[in-house]
Order: sequence, then structure tokens, then C-alpha cells
Amino acid sequence: MRKLRMLIIDNSFQGPVHLPNQLRWLEWPNCAFFPEFGYGPKKLVGLDMQNSKIKEMPKQFKDFEKLKFINFGKCQSLVYMSDVSCIPNLEELNLHMCTNLEHVHDSVANHCKLQKLNLEDCFKLQRFPDILNKNESLREVLLGWTSIEELPTSIGNLVSLENLDVWNCQQLQEIPKIPRKLRRLKANDCESLTRILSNICDVGDFNLEELDVLNCQQLQEIPNIPRKLRRLQANDCKSLTRVFSNIYDVGDFDLEELDVSHCQQLQEIPKIPRKLRRLQANDCKSLTRILSNICDVGNFDLEELDVSYCQQLQEIPKIPRKLRRLKANDCESLTRILSNMCDVGDFDLEELDANDCESLTRILSNISDIGDFDLEELDVSNCQQLQEIPKIPRKLRRLQANDCKSLTRILSNICDIGDFDLEELDKSLYICDVGDFDLEELDVLYCQQLQEIPKIPRKLRRLKANDCESLTRILSNICDIGDFDLEELDVSYCQQLQEIPNISRKLRRLQTNDCESLTRIFSNICDVGDFDLEELDVFVLPTTTEDPKIPRN
Repeated sequence: MRKLRMLIIDNSFQGPVHLPNQLRWLEWPNCAFFPEFGYGPKKLVGLDMQNSKIKEMPKQFKDFEKLKFINFGKCQSLVYMSDVSCIPNLEELNLHMCTNLEHVHDSVANHCKLQKLNLEDCFKLQRFPDILNKNESLREVLLGWTSIEELPTSIGNLVSLENLDVWNCQQLQEIPKIPRKLRRLKANDCESLTRILSNICDVGDFNLEELDVLNCQQLQEIPNIPRKLRRLQANDCKSLTRVFSNIYDVGDFDLEELDVSHCQQLQEIPKIPRKLRRLQANDCKSLTRILSNICDVGNFDLEELDVSYCQQLQEIPKIPRKLRRLKANDCESLTRILSNMCDVGDFDLEELDANDCESLTRILSNISDIGDFDLEELDVSNCQQLQEIPKIPRKLRRLQANDCKSLTRILSNICDIGDFDLEELDKSLYICDVGDFDLEELDVLYCQQLQEIPKIPRKLRRLKANDCESLTRILSNICDIGDFDLEELDVSYCQQLQEIPNISRKLRRLQTNDCESLTRIFSNICDVGDFDLEELDVFVLPTTTEDPKIPRN
């Protein structure tokens, strides 16, 4: 056994265990006692005794000068972590889930070689040691789920610290200072936290890149952020009223992601950094103003904006040119979107979701040049006050406007639509010329005021118009039936529909069930031999006296 270098024991021994001094790695979980070594210096580098029964660190550790890694995780009997200065080369100390650990020796935070310290889930630990002198070794400190009430003011002496985790420290009230080299601070679910980053005066001299204060319900303000911060997660901070209040020039900040969703006291986001790409502010019930510092819209990098369920937000007057996705659904007080935009030619907006905005009356009304607008998807479904969508961009592919009970005009700017890319439409009224239209799917279900769909595009493959109670005419422009691609047609529950005179030759499925007034189908069809119809649903039979014509297929 003298040449033994690694030993992994899975079984539990009752008697004494004597190990050679030449051993480099010992892994013995669930052991009942600390093994004995021979007299003299030991060469052990790694010691893993997680979930063991040890109550304190053995005194013989003074002979383990080469030891670099210690894992006492889940040692439920460990109450006190004693002096580790006798282990001069220690680099990593893991005390994770030592649930009865109450104290750690000051040397733990002042060790000259220790790089990673894990004290997570040490529920009874209330104090983190003072850092007496400048410590250049410690890079990562994990304190989540401990009972610490404060961090020492001397934490700035951890000059090499890059990762600090204090998440779910529910007694922690303040993080007054952070080391300048810190890159990641995780402080989410700290229910008592009221102040953070209060020592940041010169914002350019800190390396913090990620800050997480999610669900810190007592946190009221984040006045400053370091210039290098890239990601700030502050959602579910119920008391947060202000962000970036002490920032005057946001041009040089590196922030790319900001999440303040569910911050129900937040009233305003007056400034956003120019490099911000993603802003989530959904369910901010008190939010009334946003993006008010945007003057030169071409100088901001914002690509995604989510303000859905912001019930007090009344207007989104301007958006940055690079914005691709705007989600503003369920904003009950929102009356105008993009009202200050005249020339949209250089805007990158591709998707706009404003469904269930009950107060919205106007949208896209100030667009003068629609030719270069890249908007592809627009959803204004269930906007019950919306009266008009006067203009739509040429590249729009999908438009949803179902259940807009006050809508009277749509697509009124379309005369020659041969250059339009629209592919989906949920409310079809006042269409001038659809001959060259590329629309493939048309959904107008529950449009109770819709009386007619006189024309359909030739490339349309699917038309769903069920539950249109006022619909009386459909497909009346189909003359050359061989030139239409329609494959599926659903007019179920259209109680006023009297006739379906023509169908396209390629139609495969036709649903007309519960059309109580339907008297004739296929009345203009002479030769049904070349039709592809495979399914016909007429659950309530048409009241016709004519012999019905059924396609051969």
C-alpha cells in the first residue's frame, strides 16, 4: 500500500484506518471518523469527505502542507470551521449544506492561497469574517441561503473577487461596497435588501458585468450601475420605483439586457443606455413613461421591447430604428403607438403585438412612406376601440385583427397591392384589388359585422371564416376556377350565408356545417370530374330542391 496514490471508499468501516503519507487523493463520503495517517508531512492534495460525521477539522491538518482541495459538504455535524492557515496551499474549500455550521474562523476569508469558498446552504451561518488585509487570491465566494445580516465593509479588500453569490440571504439588508474587479453579483431573493451599489461614484472603474437582484422586494432604487455592466435582472422587485436616476450620460454604458418586469411600483424608465438590446418591463402596473430620452432614434441598439400588461402606459411615441420586436399586449390605457413616427423607411421593426389594448384607437396613422417599412407581423386582436388601420407596410406578412368590434376600415391605403408581401389577415374589409396578392392563409373568424368576402387572392390556400354571423357572400370573384389554389374552406356557423356558387378545382376540404340559410352549393359547376374535393361537411343540409353535384373524388 506504500505506492497508493488515490483511494476512493464507498463503504463504512468501524475500525481504525491507517493511510500512507504518499497518498495524493482521498475520497471517502459518509465516513464516521477521520482516518489516521503516518507520522510526518503528508502529500495529500485532494480530500473529499462530504456527508461525513466529523464535528470539527482535525488538528493533524497542520501536516497537510500540499493539500489544495477540501470538500466537507453536507457534513451535518460540523458546527465550527477552525483555522485553515495551517494548510498553506489550500485553493478550494467546500462547506456546502453544512446546515449546522455557525462559525468560520477569520483565516477562511484571509487565506493567501484560497481561491474558491463555498458556504451555500449553511443556514445557521450569520457572520462572514472581516478581511483584515488586501487579499489577492479569493476569486469566488458563495453565500447563498445563509443567515448573514451584513457583508463586512472590508469586503473591498478582496481585490481579486470576481463572483459573489448571496442569493436568498433573507436577513441581508445592504451591499454597500463591491470589489472593483467583481464581474458577477447574484443577490436575488434577498427579501430584506434595501440598498445596493451605493459606493459606486466613479462608474468607469468597476468591472461588474452581471447583476441579479430578482425578487428583492424591499429594494427601492438602483441609482448607479457600473459602465461595464451588461446584464441587469431586477424583475419582481415590488418596491422598486427608480432605475438609473443618477445617470446623466448613458452613451458610454455597456448594458445590453435589462429586466424590470413585475416591478409594480416602477413609474418611469426615463433613460436607457444606447447599447441596450433587450428591455423587459412587462407587468409594470404603474409604468406611465418609457423611452422618453430617445431623440436621435438612430443611435440606439434596442432590438426587443416588452411592455405587455403595463396597465397605466398610455403611449409609446418613439422607438429606436433597430427595434425588431415590440410586445405591448394587454396595455389597457395605451391609446397610441408610434404616433411620432413619420418617416419609417429606415426602421427595422418586424413584429408588433398590441392585442387586448382596450383603449387603443390609432395605430400606424402617421406613416407616410410605407414602402421600406419592414414590419412583417401585426397583432391588434381584441382592441375593441380600434376604429381604423389606415395604412399597412408593404412587407407585412401577417395581420391579426379578430374581435376588433369597433373596426370599420382596414387596408384603405391599398389600391395596387401587387408589391405587398401580406400572407395572413384576420380582418378583411375594404380590399380594393387582391388579384396579385400572395396571401396564403386568411382567418376572419368571429368577425360578426363582416358581410362579404368578395375577392380572394389567387394564391390563398386556407380560408377560415367560421362564426361570421353577417356573412352573406363569399368567393364571388372566382370565375376561372382552375387558377385558384384554395385547398381548405371553413364557413361553419355562418347563419346568413345562402350560397357557395363556385369552388376552386384544388379545394380538398369544405366545412359548411350549421349554415342555416345555405340553399345552394356548387351551383355554377358544370363538370365536377376534375375537382380534388375529398371532404365535405354539411352537418345541417342545405334546403335545396336541386339535385346536388358531388365531385368525383
